[in-house]
Amino acid sequence: MDAYKLVIINSEGTIDRRGDRSDEDLLHISCLIEFIKEKYPNNKTLNQLTMRHTANTGGFFLTLYGNIVVFNTTKHEEKYGKSIFTMMPSSISEEQKKSLEELLAGMPTYSMTIAYDLQVVEGILEGKEFSSTEKVPPMNILEKYYQKAGIPKAKGESTI
Repeated sequence: MDAYKLVIINSEGTIDRRGDRSDEDLLHISCLIEFIKEKYPNNKTLNQLTMRHTANTGGFFLTLYGNIVVFNTTKHEEKYGKSIFTMMPSSISEEQKKSLEELLAGMPTYSMTIAYDLQVVEGILEGKEFSSTEKVPPMNILEKYYQKAGIPKAKGESTI
């Protein structure tokens, strides 16, 4: 995750990494639009997203199609540490759980926020969140999210 702006995990558990994090001029929404044009070329709803939309708006719409969207929000790492913001779809597959857990297992020093139960209310994106500090590994936050949302851990080779 260190090198990328974002990671998208589809319902089959395929991990798609996008954007060079070191490119400060590259926006998360640019990476999302590139992904949408490649993976959803005929989806009229998703293809209405433009550079004027926020990354959270783009992420929200991708969650409606079953994707987990993980933004690398690390900025001023020396001062604030590494961080990610994860947007969860309404349900996740066993394959997505395994892929997400594998991804997070390699990120023990990141702080993490998980946004879920996402919806647009009067034009405003709302949802629930779990957050951590850099002292709480992302895997612990994921486990709390699973418990709160009533989602069982991944079967088999789970790293939690």
